[in-house]
Amino acid sequence: ITAISGGADPVIEALSVTSNGTYTAPDGVDGYSPVTVNVPQDGSPPDSAFMLSGDCSYWDYYGKWDWFINQYGNRITTSNITNTKYMFYISYVENIPFEINCVSTIDMFDMFYDCDIKELPKINNAQPTKLAGFVNNCSFLKIIPSDYFNNWDFSYMSNDTSTYSGDASYMFYQCIRLRSLPTDWLGNMNKRAHKSYVYFSNGFSSCESLDELINLP
Repeated sequence: ITAISGGADPVIEALSVTSNGTYTAPDGVDGYSPVTVNVPQDGSPPDSAFMLSGDCSYWDYYGKWDWFINQYGNRITTSNITNTKYMFYISYVENIPFEINCVSTIDMFDMFYDCDIKELPKINNAQPTKLAGFVNNCSFLKIIPSDYFNNWDFSYMSNDTSTYSGDASYMFYQCIRLRSLPTDWLGNMNKRAHKSYVYFSNGFSSCESLDELINLP
């Protein structure tokens, strides 16, 4: 073969494909080998996009990631979340199909403010310093499970008594469809380490469907 004119060994290069498209060998290259393909299936984001960790404040602020939650929410995982302030502020998602795994103390101010959520996602290892406006104006929220706050540590609450942002002010403000709350969480919150009361300015204002409120000091 080498005796035939033009019969020299072909020029072969490696090719790494990272996006869809047509790949034509450049001048001087006869083909590719090996070919390594790293393109997400059906155009979805890479696996790394589905892990949330660290500071998640303002993450879905004004619903900027609603489309991502609605389309890929069952693939999202979380780890070592350190801040959830405004995390779902004015979000239009009705369901958050992933758990939120916290680490250390965490600011949860206005976490679900004016969110269309119908059921709260499970939040693990929460050590809130502030819960003001936690589900403020979540008008579609009806029930909070009886064990929802069981693994929360309230001993780090800020002891802030400012009108709106203090402690748990406006925590359930205008949750007009909320029917029930866990029966023991208020008592547990008020047994926090510094033995001081939790500030609840307008904490339950306009909760017109609430059947009962147990253990309010």
